[in-house]
Amino acid sequence: MLPLLETRAPDVFDRMRRAHAEIDAMIDAFSTAIDDAPSSALYTAACQLTASYLEHTRVEELELEHRIRAVVSDAELRAIGAASVTRTPEDQRAMMTAFVLAAIPRVQVEAHLAKLPRELASSLRARVG
Repeated sequence: MLPLLETRAPDVFDRMRRAHAEIDAMIDAFSTAIDDAPSSALYTAACQLTASYLEHTRVEELELEHRIRAVVSDAELRAIGAASVTRTPEDQRAMMTAFVLAAIPRVQVEAHLAKLPRELASSLRARVG
């Protein structure tokens, strides 16, 4: 999606690019420290990473989504979503989806779940609460 936003909504692109770089740097630092850092430092880093990631998701889903939808078509968004799922390891897909669903309004959650196979929708609904 970022390449589309770079030309269609440069301010949204810049904000998302910076946010992704910050999250990526936190993940890299955590991954590097995991073998040698004291557990208290890892705990703090994990909490900071989790909080930052959830805030990042909230901003994208609640603050930027309407701006993105104004410049990216539904068909393009579906293709981007399908590509994201394809490149996400299968064991991480449900967790990733549940985090995103938790960040969006309930009516949108239900609209999304209605498009999924019943068993998958039930599982995700239980994760989101």
